[in-house]
This record gives sequence, structure tokens and C-alpha cells, in this order.
Amino acid sequence: MRWWLHPSWSPEPPNQRFAMFNSRIETVLTSRAFQGPVRHRRAIIPVSGFVEFKTQGKQKQPFYVQAASGEALAVAAMWECWQNQVWSTTMITQAASVSFAEVHDRMPLSLNAEQVARWMNPEEDVKNLLQELRGQSAELHWCPVDPRVNNARNKEGVVFI
Repeated sequence: MRWWLHPSWSPEPPNQRFAMFNSRIETVLTSRAFQGPVRHRRAIIPVSGFVEFKTQGKQKQPFYVQAASGEALAVAAMWECWQNQVWSTTMITQAASVSFAEVHDRMPLSLNAEQVARWMNPEEDVKNLLQELRGQSAELHWCPVDPRVNNARNKEGVVFI
């Protein structure tokens, strides 16, 4: 799947002009691009961790973020297919928890096993479900990584500091 959602109804082929890498839980039900997917094409993106950047002075410091438990995160997501050619996805984000706000103002909507089952159940009322899930998240742990993690010329992988 392509990492940003491209609406099935778009007359234009996928491009980065309206890149929708993430979708905000606050507007997912009102955005034309997300209304269909959130009701009918929900998904889970399993992630072992992700990199988030915090501006410190004039530099962006990357942090590797993972569940404090060390287990994979199950992130609420949606998918779409454009003209039976391009499959795309987006993850749902929400305001950061108090502890994570020191790194970034947004965070993924991560779900536990019971919440995953409800998220994937097409019988669930998505409006009520989103209200219940808002603010939910696995406890996150983060550590700084070498700034080269953001450099495409770096072929060494993630370097922990």
C-alpha cells in the first residue's frame, strides 16, 4: 500500500499535492476524503516503532518511539483504492498524551486487542467508537537517535545515542 491515502473519487492520479499521511481523529468523520474509509475500510497498521522529530534550537532531533511494553503497536488506520490501481492508507492521529507532548503534539491512535476487534467490526457505530477511543494509547517510550536517521545518504540504519 502507498503510505498516504488517495481518495477513490479523485479525478486526478495520486500526487503529493494533497498528501494525507495521517488523519486527525477530530475531523475524520467530517473530511470528505475520510468519511467513506472510516465507515467501511478500517484497518490496523502494526508498528514496532516510529521516528518523531522535535526541534531543539536550530536542529531537529529524531526520537525512536515504541510501546513501553516493547510489544508492537496496533495503530488505527483506513485504506482506499483509486481506480483499482493504487491502494493507499492513512493512520489516525490524536492529540499527544501529557507525557508524549514533550516530544510532539500528535501521536498515533494505538489500540489494545479488544479495541482492535471493535475497530475492525463493521457493525460498530464508528461515531461512538471514535468518541470512546479518543485519548486512548499504549504507554510510549522514546529515546534520541542520531540525526543521520533523517538523511537519505545514511545507509547505516538507526543509531541510538
